[in-house]
Amino acid sequence: MLTTGHIAVYSIILVGFFNSIMFPSIFTLGIGGLGKLTGKASAIMCMAIVGGALIPEVQGLLADRNWHPPRLYVPCFATSTCVFRQRGAGGGQEDTSGNLSKA
Repeated sequence: MLTTGHIAVYSIILVGFFNSIMFPSIFTLGIGGLGKLTGKASAIMCMAIVGGALIPEVQGLLADRNWHPPRLYVPCFATSTCVFRQRGAGGGQEDTSGNLSKA
């Protein structure tokens, strides 16, 4: 840790604050330009929110059982799943007509 006391507490509070401000932008950019797939994409993003709520619980259960090193694999697995999923999707990018094209 780089600091302690009130500065550390306020820093953690600000992290949560800025994450909450970023979410609407991330959600909008994530479903933008998908046309008729917008509904499915928004449902997947909502499920990702639930996943973000479950992953800390799984980590907590492993920590309660004193499995400290293995519990660190949980977020590693979740992040790598997102990365491989994006690479498998081809990293579609929006062109000027609003259609998704492979990069």
